[in-house]
Amino acid sequence: MSDTPKITEEPGLDDEATIARPVKQFEIVGVAALVAEMNRFLTRFATLPPFGDARIGVADWLVLIALSQHQPTIKQLSKSLGLARHRIQVIVDKLKARNFIINESSQSASKAEVIVLTAEGRQTLEGMNSALQGVFDATADKFDSGIIGRDKSFFTVSKHLKFLSRMVILPVSFEAK
Repeated sequence: MSDTPKITEEPGLDDEATIARPVKQFEIVGVAALVAEMNRFLTRFATLPPFGDARIGVADWLVLIALSQHQPTIKQLSKSLGLARHRIQVIVDKLKARNFIINESSQSASKAEVIVLTAEGRQTLEGMNSALQGVFDATADKFDSGIIGRDKSFFTVSKHLKFLSRMVILPVSFEAK
């Protein structure tokens, strides 16, 4: 009997044949493959007709999606989407210029200014979402069930990507140069 702890066990194998593997070991080549596929997906996703037709970028669309669910401040929106406050402000200004969103005083005690989706913004978002749903519906039958076809699968992938993004903490230097 080996002193190596049994981390995982293969069903149907006896104790001697159990495969011991370290927990949470990531191969950098696998991470690179994941990043390459995410990049490929996002590049292709951004070129889908609904984005061009509405003259809306993916980040703009994400802001509209978030605003369809709640009325956040710039700071809250920045935190929830993982985008810099300056980037959020640029997107908000662009969407305000198109009358897709407005600022309103919050109903809370803080009276902070929140961002609200306008009727025009909601209509644009709903049209884009409908067109995007059509794209995915039209192509879903061309693939194995994989992640397409299971109701919560995109949320599961999102959860795993969120976990991975927490692992990637870049060191930041505040030293004057």
